[in-house]
Amino acid sequence: MPRDVHPQIRAIPDRTADPGIPRLQSLTTGQARALMERMAKTRAEAFPPPGLLSVENGFTGAGYNHLPVRIYRPSDTDAAFLKRTWGH
Repeated sequence: MPRDVHPQIRAIPDRTADPGIPRLQSLTTGQARALMERMAKTRAEAFPPPGLLSVENGFTGAGYNHLPVRIYRPSDTDAAFLKRTWGH
């Protein structure tokens, strides 16, 4: 790690190290991918997504340059959530 990194930032890898999880740099590419898949699956099981009534893909109108959007409609509310599907 570079020397000019703040000491609190330098301590993060030590604090977040889990004895049961190997360091990625010590694994082959295939092992690292398998580890990330297992971690993602575990996280998905621990934090399931909210129930959705529907997910719709579409575009905004001509006044908004026909931008691609995705509309999420949760099953437990009347609200709808809009997400742009391009860029940041």
